[in-house]
Amino acid sequence: MWRVILYLTPMTVATGLLLTFLAALALRSAATCWPRTVCRIGSLALALWLVLIVAATFTASDGSTGGSGGGLWLSPGIETLRADSSYVTAYEKEMVVRQWVANALMFVPLPVLLATARPGFSAAKCLGLCAATAVVVELLQWLGGNGRILDSDDVLFNSIGTAVGVGLSVAAGLLLKWLRGRRTDAKE
Repeated sequence: MWRVILYLTPMTVATGLLLTFLAALALRSAATCWPRTVCRIGSLALALWLVLIVAATFTASDGSTGGSGGGLWLSPGIETLRADSSYVTAYEKEMVVRQWVANALMFVPLPVLLATARPGFSAAKCLGLCAATAVVVELLQWLGGNGRILDSDDVLFNSIGTAVGVGLSVAAGLLLKWLRGRRTDAKE
């Protein structure tokens, strides 16, 4: 599963964020005509996305399952970036940044899907719920005994991804509100 980070480029990240924003826009727009259907679609998509996160959680870094659990890392990425270049290569530092981006991107769609599945769910509740999900994911990795560690960087960047997702969802709602206001002004 970790090999996904090899495909992260500025273009793929921008495309992912744009697609998430467009999905939020489309779902919010469709919800005005078919609220129950869109809510069901959002619930199904949210469940599938959570299954994807669980699959990533229980897949060991070498593709196997099993092995002994790791430890607790409070800030492994920062330590790697600060390390002397004689100990850590530029490629290793790049991989740390890519892993951070992947951890953030994994949680970006959650607020959009949560807002679709549960209309009226506040941004603060969404941030709290998704941050708690990130902590649970890390605890499951650590307790699962598949060679994974409890990593504070993962929780931090999952939460940052959630905040970005909340921003995209709110921006989509504001854009739709503005567009609807312009339509009513044009009709008058």
